[in-house]
Amino acid sequence: MSFVQGDLALLEGSYGVVTCMQRELDISSMYRRGWVLFRTAGGFMNTVTPEFKQALGEQENWVVLSHTGCGAAKVVEAAIKDRHTVTDDVYAALVQPLSQHDCKTCHDVEEKNPGIVAEKIQALSAEMGLGKKNIITGCIDTPKLTDVHDGLNLVITTPLRCRYSDLDLDAADAKTYYLHNNLFATEPDIRVAVEKIGVRAIKVIAQNSGENALVAKFVEYLKADSYLSKVGVAISEPVMSTNRTGMVNILDQTSQKPSNRPRMTL
Repeated sequence: MSFVQGDLALLEGSYGVVTCMQRELDISSMYRRGWVLFRTAGGFMNTVTPEFKQALGEQENWVVLSHTGCGAAKVVEAAIKDRHTVTDDVYAALVQPLSQHDCKTCHDVEEKNPGIVAEKIQALSAEMGLGKKNIITGCIDTPKLTDVHDGLNLVITTPLRCRYSDLDLDAADAKTYYLHNNLFATEPDIRVAVEKIGVRAIKVIAQNSGENALVAKFVEYLKADSYLSKVGVAISEPVMSTNRTGMVNILDQTSQKPSNRPRMTL
């Protein structure tokens, strides 16, 4: 299914959303209604996190969207042609799963990934005994990706459940990408954002006070990463929340530990 930006505003009810983190993708009609947003590089669903499982139990309706001119899709296309254009962790997480579905070009990725993710959602739902979900898939036409350059920002939160305004985020900020996922599952996305897109500043924001300890731990993890330090990525101090009501976190993640995978290395 092909979408234009305004089509999403016509959907009624509550939805879970899997889509891309790219700044050219306008998701304003989603966050106005408090939909649960999972945003990753390319909208790829590489790992099934506890947050996603809980959201799957709560949401009967889902939207899975790709978009034209996707930077992550271009990374996948280049890596399929030349394995050495990406590191092992990015290849394993982003490229290999799509290549197994006969995705060879950027267009293939943009067109096929929503269906691939939808199949994963239905399979996981059946495995969890939740029954079949109502899933809308499609590709949105977006403005052409602006030239890659340094000076871009990356804002990271857990899966977004509240309005951007509640987090003091600017959805129209042309220099900022927004990544909403399990924090310790974002390494491949961060690698793509830094190495292939040009992100040079990262900010991590807590949605509620229950996430403050987790966010502080994750920021320390990023600051200790030798790859991010080597390429000069500025890691902001964590943005803590004083909000104790309303925006309840999907899970208590304060005991969560970093991934066992090797850190990102050149």
